[in-house]
Amino acid sequence: MAMLMMMRRGGYTNKDAVDNLIHYVTRTRRNEDRGDELVAWGGMGVGCYGGPELAITQIRYVQDCYGIEARGGRRMFHEVLCIRDEEFGWLAHSYGAAYQIGMGCAGYYYSMGFQVVFAVHHPKHKQPDSSIANKWVHIHFAVNTINFRDGRKWHTSFRENYARERAFNDIMGDLCGLGRRHLYLPVHKQACGWAGTAG
Repeated sequence: MAMLMMMRRGGYTNKDAVDNLIHYVTRTRRNEDRGDELVAWGGMGVGCYGGPELAITQIRYVQDCYGIEARGGRRMFHEVLCIRDEEFGWLAHSYGAAYQIGMGCAGYYYSMGFQVVFAVHHPKHKQPDSSIANKWVHIHFAVNTINFRDGRKWHTSFRENYARERAFNDIMGDLCGLGRRHLYLPVHKQACGWAGTAG
């Protein structure tokens, strides 16, 4: 089962939170030293055709329209879906499939009324002392906390996090043809055309 982790380092409350997080996940920071990890990025509710700067502008616009300066608090949520090596094998080691999972999961946030930028990463150099998110193919989600439909702020609970993780695993299971029960049944590795080689 792919694991969804909420990144809690930093509160994402400062004025630069949107810029910093989106530049981080899209690996477009000034003096970026991990740009080779980025496989692809996209989003929903933002114009990705204009690059990260347009996405940042559009998210900040929604926040400004609903008065985030006066309200304060968290500006962005940062979550990471970690795809185990075995699961990446079920996807035939396809970065295109990982991108489709990212797009499907982004649709989950967007359907609730939240803009999201996602990025698929695959570290080239695995470091034994790094976190789980840095060892496997993983998908970052930078989510606006302000609902673009009604201006409400997103708050989440452990139960909602778990439900989101299950929904994301269902998206992955549907994509590789294992269906929604793949989390609970023994899986034959060739179910998704797993050939044991990176593609």
